[in-house]
Amino acid sequence: MLTPEDVLQRRFDEVNLRSGYDPDEVDDFLDTAAQALRELATPGPTEPLLTADRVALIRFTGTRFRRGYEPAQVDALLAELAEALRAHEARTAGGSPAS
Repeated sequence: MLTPEDVLQRRFDEVNLRSGYDPDEVDDFLDTAAQALRELATPGPTEPLLTADRVALIRFTGTRFRRGYEPAQVDALLAELAEALRAHEARTAGGSPAS
């Protein structure tokens, strides 16, 4: 399972001349994602900070000719996060995680 530390410690290659994702937006979202994963580990019913569907809708501002994060690497982490959230959602709904 993806942990908050996994999210916060993830590093992305930086791009300057090619299109990338705005690093500040990505970093802010990763802080939110880590908090969401921490909340999943807390017992008791709470409204989730993030859902798999919400992660699938995340869009970051693009960069070009300035510092940005490699989009494929950020997208891979988003997919991993969505999968972890989907598995948790299935468990809490009484089902089994989709494969």
